[in-house]
Amino acid sequence: MKVIKNKITLSMLFSFLMMTVSPTVNAASRNDEETYGMAGCGLGSLIIHQDSRGAQLAVWLFNQIYSNQTFGISSGTSNCVAPPSVREAEQKVYFKANIATISRFAAQGSARDLDGLAEVFGCSGDAERLRLVETSRNNYGQIFASQDPEHVLQQYVNLIKADDILQRGCSRVI
Repeated sequence: MKVIKNKITLSMLFSFLMMTVSPTVNAASRNDEETYGMAGCGLGSLIIHQDSRGAQLAVWLFNQIYSNQTFGISSGTSNCVAPPSVREAEQKVYFKANIATISRFAAQGSARDLDGLAEVFGCSGDAERLRLVETSRNNYGQIFASQDPEHVLQQYVNLIKADDILQRGCSRVI
């Protein structure tokens, strides 16, 4: 009986918070690179987009009541993904550290040789990985016109965005 009372109390508190922050729900107050506020990701962050303390408390409470945040984190859903700024930083670091290896494998490599590159761009399927290898070989001169890692990264991004298969299959392209 006490458990039911606690759930009813939590539901009432959540309802009150939702009414309190309702004018701010879905207000786009954050910039496009931020995907969630202080309360973190989860279903609540998809519903409430305001960064005020009350709104973030409502996000946290919603996520706790419906226990969806852990699932979102482990599955990469419910807004639980790295924001573009993090993906971009990871890609820049990867290209800076591996430019010589990427260049060599892009010229001669197989899909296995470019696994790291495919992983950085989120190309998970075999078809996408093979297409990335093919794109690397066919456009080698354009991609590696400069050995500057940022230039090479941008060339890859442009080529992936221009290819329907890669665009659909590579989820981490910035």
